[in-house]
Amino acid sequence: MSNEQLPSPSISRWQLHNRSAHHVSIEEIQEYYMVVSQTFGSEEEGFEFYNGYAKAKGFSVRKANVKNKGGIRTQRLYMCSKEGYRSMKNFERVERKRKSRALSRCGCDARLQIELNMETREWFVKEFTDRHNHKLAKPDQTPFLWSHRGLNDVQKADVIEYGIGGLRTHKIMDVMEKQHGHYSKVGFVSRDLYNFIAEYKKQRIEGFDAQYMLNYMAARLESDSEFFYRYSTLAPIVRVISKTFFGQTRSPGWTMMHLVVLSCLTARTV
Repeated sequence: MSNEQLPSPSISRWQLHNRSAHHVSIEEIQEYYMVVSQTFGSEEEGFEFYNGYAKAKGFSVRKANVKNKGGIRTQRLYMCSKEGYRSMKNFERVERKRKSRALSRCGCDARLQIELNMETREWFVKEFTDRHNHKLAKPDQTPFLWSHRGLNDVQKADVIEYGIGGLRTHKIMDVMEKQHGHYSKVGFVSRDLYNFIAEYKKQRIEGFDAQYMLNYMAARLESDSEFFYRYSTLAPIVRVISKTFFGQTRSPGWTMMHLVVLSCLTARTV
């Protein structure tokens, strides 16, 4: 990432957007040019920059529209997470299984749009608007905003190790809080931890199931001369074997291999 001067949105347009709200200070002008002069080596690098900027300012970011040209991504728009409004269909539902979540969008227009320079292969800032129609979060509230939450690789490794050691999920959260000194310094909330552990267990179980079936049938082949089996990596048919052995249908997202038995488990000659 660099801050070489590139063609960028004019300062007059930025002043027009913000003049109705307050007087534009020298610091705000400097901040504006600091942002619009950035270049990035990748689309993801652009997101990391804007997300870091958002964390310092007190708001959260989500990825929005993209544009492609000839199969190549050429534009990406990042928005304040409070952009837009909740769809009307969510208010028109009569029968609800769950209580509606609190409203979080209020039509905020803050954004950063980046575009790929096809000659240099670098991304530059095409549009930047820093107008928010809501209060920004305080520093002690920022870690709980959506785009700033999540377990890093070190934390994930620690969680897995604690789980293997027998700690329950709520106890792991207690340990994390003590290690970091405060709940707000952990970097994620309890829901993030429970979701990570649930996904990790799902992947472990699916991988174990596939390997278990292979081991089972290999052992069965040794003990029963009339038994035979074949397997393939055809994912669409994996539900057949899954339901046969475990009494329920699983998603075909096996971590080891996609397994399907093409013959009867106990095919005996008459």
